Amino acid sequence: MSNKAETPQSVEMLRQIQERGAEAVLLEHTGLDKDSPPLTRILDVYRAPAVAV
Repeated sequence: MSNKAETPQSVEMLRQIQERGAEAVLLEHTGLDKDSPPLTRILDVYRAPAVAV
């Protein structure tokens, strides 16, 4: 995953994730429930180590 930010929105989102964590930011911006399967899956993928293909 690249941390290259190219837009003001992506810069702000990266800042929020660094300060508050991915789960808190996703909960705020998506409206998903904390225990929802989609949120769990997104966080699993986000936290997984990068794999070169």
